[in-house]
This record gives sequence, C-alpha cells and structure tokens, in this order.
Amino acid sequence: MRRRQASIEVKQDRWMVSYADFITLLFAFFVVMYSISQLNEAKYKELSTSLNAIFTSPPRNPDPIALESSNGSIIPIEQQGARSASSSPSLVADLNQMESELSSEFADLINDELVELDSNELWLEIKLNSNVLFASASADASDAAKSLFEQLALRLRGYDNQIQVEGYTDNQAISSLRYASNWELSSARAAAIVKLLINYGVRPQRLSAVGYGEFQPIADNNTVEGRQQNRRVVLMISRRAPERITVNARTAMEMASKDGKSFLSQSELNRAASRASAIAEMRQMAEQRLLNELEAEAAAQAQEQSLPPLILQPQATEEGVLYTNDEIQ
Repeated sequence: MRRRQASIEVKQDRWMVSYADFITLLFAFFVVMYSISQLNEAKYKELSTSLNAIFTSPPRNPDPIALESSNGSIIPIEQQGARSASSSPSLVADLNQMESELSSEFADLINDELVELDSNELWLEIKLNSNVLFASASADASDAAKSLFEQLALRLRGYDNQIQVEGYTDNQAISSLRYASNWELSSARAAAIVKLLINYGVRPQRLSAVGYGEFQPIADNNTVEGRQQNRRVVLMISRRAPERITVNARTAMEMASKDGKSFLSQSELNRAASRASAIAEMRQMAEQRLLNELEAEAAAQAQEQSLPPLILQPQATEEGVLYTNDEIQ
C-alpha cells in the first residue's frame, strides 16, 4: 500500500518578520539621531560655569613660604595675606541696587534725556550730556557738573569698583587755542571729571580717563540733535574690583627665586593683574555669546529641520501586507 505524501505548506509572508524588524530599527535610528541633535542647555551652562571658575580662581600655593618679620619671628605667607585682606577688605557695590537708586535720584535729568543709565553683566553705564557739564569747546566743569558729580561721588566712594571715565565729541572742527583737536578736548573733559570725583572722595586708584574724540558717534552728526547726543561723558563702573598683587606676595616670590632681578616692578605687576582681569571678563563674554548663538541655532533647527512623524500604514497586496509611510510619496 502506497504511503501518502505529506503536504508541505509554503508560507509566502515570512518576509514580513524581517521587514518589520528593519522598519523598527530604522525608526529607532531616527529617534536617536533626533535626540542627540538637541542642545542640552543645562549641561552646557554647568560646563561654562565650571570652566569660568577654574580660569578666574586665584592660584593656590600648596607649600606656604615663610617670611621673617621685623622682630625675627617666622610668619607664613597665608597669614600675611589674611592680615592684609582683613585690614583692607574689598567692598564691591551691587550695581543693580545702585542703578535703582540713581534712577530715582536723577529722575528729572533722566526724563529730560540729559542722563541715561544702562547696565549688563559686566558694567553700569552712566551717560551724561556734555551740554550740562561743559561750555562749548571747554573742559572746565560747570556748577551743575560739580553738584551732579558730588552726588555721584557719595554713591561711589565707599566701594572698590573700577571706574572708567570716557569723553566723546561731535565731528565739528574745534577752533580753540587750548585744544588742537577733538582728541585733546575729549581727553581733557574725561580728566576733568576724574579730578572732580577725586576731590569728592573717590580713591584715584579706581579711576581712569579715556578720550575717544569724534570717532565713536551714537547719532547722526549731520543734525543738531545728533551732535548733541554725541557730545557726552560716560562713566563705566565695573561690576567687580580689580585684583592686584600685594607687596608681601611679590616679596615672597623674590625670596623663592634665585634671581630677584627677574621680577617685574610693582606697576608692571599691577598692569599684568589688570590684563588678567580683563581677559577673564572677555572670556566670560565670549562664553555667553557662544551660548546665545548655540541656543539660537538649536531653536532654528527645531523649527526648520524637525523630523516628520513616521506613521506606518498596512496596505494589502497580492503577496501579503506591505507597511508604508504616509509621508513618503
């Protein structure tokens, strides 16, 4: 008797398993690519803060250098630094609070557009119209200027914030035997304001005078109103005090060195410390600018290059079921 042959059933839809796995992996790939393209702002800000703290923190000496005092006893350098710091602590003004106080105190001048206040993360800017402070082609402060800067000095003289006084003019040629050009006039006006602040109690170590002449206008010099705005004096008050190397620290470095002549003078050390402070501020501004650019770029990518949703729709065919994406034509 013949044995019956078993029927073999061939399934035509086994390819669907591999195809479904492929589509799943492809979907996961696009999800991962989309997720890593998004900027993690919190982590970037944390990294930026950490780097700024590392670069701006003062260096530490693990092995203190002992110095000999006048009575012959040995004093570690940390104790001397602590004594000098306790004797003259650095007091930095809160510029936000100062801006609020000045806004209320000079409200009339601000309303008349003779005084303007502006601030950012580094500076408090006080802009004053030169017509209130000086006569035409003159650097002699008026009585109104003396009264105004006497009030300002009361707010500024108790702190250690660095103050830079900047003088500006319009582009009209000056006709004066005393000043050959607008450069000299703007510098003389800035120096006159510095002298006023010193007379009213602001320490001269905090002050500097800069003259820009006619070459940084903020308005059109072809109009009378524009020239009035360009004739101005600006006080730039730094948010923090400058860091300077003390004499004791310099003496300790000279004692630790084999050749004491290789050290710079005190003024050169002060300039180097000021440059280091300026570099730290520039680095902070660059990091903030980079963060803003990255945030703007991430927002633009999210709006213009957002991925379309992947929607799989089954479609019946003669050979089986085919999954397609509706977004793909």
